[in-house]
Amino acid sequence: MHCNRCGHDNGEDARFCSSCGSPLDVPEELEAEAAVAAEALAAADAGDAPGEPAAAPDETVVVEADETTVVAEEAAAGEADTVPERQPLPDAPGAPVPPDELHPTAGPAPEARRQTPPPPAQPPAGAPSAGPVPPSQPPVPPMAAQRGILGQAWHDLTGSQGWFGRVVVLILMNLVPVLGWYVSGYMLQWGASAGDGSEGLPRRSFNRSTVWLGFLYAVLGVIGAVATASLFYVGAVPVLGPIFLFCWAVLVSVYTTVAGVRMAARGSFGAAFDLSDILEAFKRDPWGAIVAVFVPGLAAGAVIVVVAMLVLMGAAGSMYASRYYLYSGSYYGYGLDPLSTVATMLGILGPAVVIVVLAAAFAGTFAQLWSVRAVGVWIDHNAPQWKRAPREGSGVGFRSE
Repeated sequence: MHCNRCGHDNGEDARFCSSCGSPLDVPEELEAEAAVAAEALAAADAGDAPGEPAAAPDETVVVEADETTVVAEEAAAGEADTVPERQPLPDAPGAPVPPDELHPTAGPAPEARRQTPPPPAQPPAGAPSAGPVPPSQPPVPPMAAQRGILGQAWHDLTGSQGWFGRVVVLILMNLVPVLGWYVSGYMLQWGASAGDGSEGLPRRSFNRSTVWLGFLYAVLGVIGAVATASLFYVGAVPVLGPIFLFCWAVLVSVYTTVAGVRMAARGSFGAAFDLSDILEAFKRDPWGAIVAVFVPGLAAGAVIVVVAMLVLMGAAGSMYASRYYLYSGSYYGYGLDPLSTVATMLGILGPAVVIVVLAAAFAGTFAQLWSVRAVGVWIDHNAPQWKRAPREGSGVGFRSE
């Protein structure tokens, strides 16, 4: 008998495959005889059924069919060597028949069923909907490199339209003593606002609190100048004296600017004298504070020197050219006219001096704005708690607009 499941060749009288245990296809006569034998075997296993006599333990059932004798017990004993458990025939009552064993086309194989992913779970009826699935977010580009202290201050200063005109207005106001206090207060308030997202010079109306802040900053500058002059005699010490005096002047200048911005951020004149907090912030980045205070001034000084040299060279060339006209009159007997000589020199040097003064005023004001804003950025990096803490109300205070 040939097994249709695994292809193994079995004996002619075999009913089950000795390799896989599957039932073999037999003729209809043998199927009927096997069904009778299976019923008898089931009755013998069940014991004494009600209403039916029990078969003897050693009783054998013989069925004749076309000169073939089928002994149920011998068939069961022969198959017990290869089949671990007794499997009744498919037609026997109560025998489970998997659909994929007898009918391969009835469904997928067990392996295929195990590999098939389960369907998505459906939410129960009445459950709130989770809403539409949000689209995938685009990849976030890497953040741009953070600007340095001076770079951020420069960007804030020149980052808005009309900044050049505002600097010119501040220059004109700085020529008047009282209005110069307003310019100083305006710079300190703008420096204290570093890190809050504002860029460019703000538009501010004239107010007393800003003037008062500039006046207090002038007082703070006088205190710093006195502290520097108090150790002026140390400069007489050879070698080390001038070095110490220079370092002391640098520290006093840094303290004055940092204390002024802190005073504007805290809203109190007493905040400028909290030396422990200022020293603690200075220890975190001392060179950053020194660079913020002095580099803008040095850059402005270099610009002024270059402009002055160019203008004076142009004036000297003009004066040398005008010498021909001044001395040509004496050659023809007219002589030198002192008034015309002075007028010529003033006409050449006057515009040159005006250009140098205007350039110095613009460069100086621009350097002050740049430096104060750089100090504000330095404070935002090293002591942001100065601006986040509640404003002080004691002492000589003011209100920043």
